[in-house]
Amino acid sequence: YAFFNCERLTSVTLGKDVSVIGEYAFAYCCGLRDISMPMGLAALGDFSFTNCVALHGIVLPASLEQIGEYAFLNCFGLRDVAFNSCNIGRGAFTACCSLRSACLPEGMTEVYDEAFAECDALNRISLPASMNSLGITSFYSCRGLTELTLPDTITEIDVSAFTLCSALHTLDLGSGLLSIGSDAFSICNA
Repeated sequence: YAFFNCERLTSVTLGKDVSVIGEYAFAYCCGLRDISMPMGLAALGDFSFTNCVALHGIVLPASLEQIGEYAFLNCFGLRDVAFNSCNIGRGAFTACCSLRSACLPEGMTEVYDEAFAECDALNRISLPASMNSLGITSFYSCRGLTELTLPDTITEIDVSAFTLCSALHTLDLGSGLLSIGSDAFSICNA
């Protein structure tokens, strides 16, 4: 809760020795537009940037290993994220309705539950060959998504993973798929 609800905070440059941003550290800093994260940063805590609605783009350092649960929940203005190989927690980018693409790096094996749910503008998903499962509602209601190609390494698509992706019209499920959860693609009626 280090800077919780500091509404007038607009820009932050973190020192080179910061290795963890704690839970709710910048949550509800609705004026925060820019944050510079140092090389050496290893983890973003749960809800660390929740409701930072003015945040538009972030570059995650290569050293980052973990993005906590709901870390960027309701960051409505977030359009661009440069992903590196790290674990993305449950709901990490839920309701980032301006996020345009999710190009996930090689080394990631799973997209956790709700990770990109309700990202309305998301129109491009790139999944690495290392990916093997997509969690419950992981891309739920990504209404801008029109096509999807899954790598052959994906074996499981969990419950409602792509429900309400209403513009989805082209789908290549890959050759390794073993399990598709209930309602995984329901209400995809493009």
